[in-house]
Amino acid sequence: MPLLERLAGKPNGVPNRVQYTNLLVERQYILTCNLCAQLTALMSEDDSLKFHPSIYKLVGPDAELAMRAAEQQLQDTRRLVENLEQCFDPTKFLNPREVINTHNMLLDAIARASMLKHYLLNASIIRSVNAADFFSYALAGRALLELAATLRYYKHDLIMPLLDKRVSHQGLSLDEQLQLMEIEDKLLRGGRFDWPSFVLNKFDELQAAYAEAQKKPKGSPVTIKEPDADIQPTQVNVLTCIQRWARQEPMIGIVFDLFCDMVHPNVGSTLCIAIQGADGTTFAFPDEHDYRKSFGLALFHKSYPLLQALAARDIPEIAGSFLELKIPV
Repeated sequence: MPLLERLAGKPNGVPNRVQYTNLLVERQYILTCNLCAQLTALMSEDDSLKFHPSIYKLVGPDAELAMRAAEQQLQDTRRLVENLEQCFDPTKFLNPREVINTHNMLLDAIARASMLKHYLLNASIIRSVNAADFFSYALAGRALLELAATLRYYKHDLIMPLLDKRVSHQGLSLDEQLQLMEIEDKLLRGGRFDWPSFVLNKFDELQAAYAEAQKKPKGSPVTIKEPDADIQPTQVNVLTCIQRWARQEPMIGIVFDLFCDMVHPNVGSTLCIAIQGADGTTFAFPDEHDYRKSFGLALFHKSYPLLQALAARDIPEIAGSFLELKIPV
């Protein structure tokens, strides 16, 4: 049942805000906040994380510009994350007049979590490339594309159409405020995997649901047990987000397909780990900072400028724009 319907507890149909805030406490958002704090602590050792100097000599000007931009971006993103509000204090949500504060806290958490993911993925790319591990580079690159696509979809297709109905945030009705918070909750906490069953060790139920899904006729969508909507909202399929983005910028579809091929068990991922040896192509552990014989370097040289231009560069801006949606109190 949608959150808005569940909260329509008063005779006049006005959602019960106390019920809503109590639900936030039940969902233990404080766990998300603790995780953010722990991950932020990991950033302290990466203040000067940079690509190894030797790789700059082996790439073209476009890749070099993208690499230098990423290094600066790491430092900028770290400062942004550290300056954002810390995560939730559920005790603040017990007051029925705290709906706006709840909305603002959700936006703070979305911005902080998204920027932190962006930072960690970019740091992973630099470490991977420095180690000549271009397979791990591709894994982090695809994750960056998915993060950017999802943030764009929520902002442009779900949140802004709702806000555009009003001249200002203050013009939103209580129902619309709750609808907005339901969207924000979905972005922050939604999923397509049944996490509650997994956490509660209900593996028998998960296996039974998957086995039942396999009995469907060939060609039917295989839908396994989805999480209880009262506990966890269902996340938008990332392919929907990519396709919607590709309508405005077709190149994103090409780059996403490229990175998918670089991580799937096929020619793309094979090229990521292939090394040109004296007797032909071989597969061996890469030598750190030795890129001359790696096919992966050519993939990085061509793909990284596109990744940086389409996704990595814009994520902090998109995530930060959620803070502009906060309602003054």
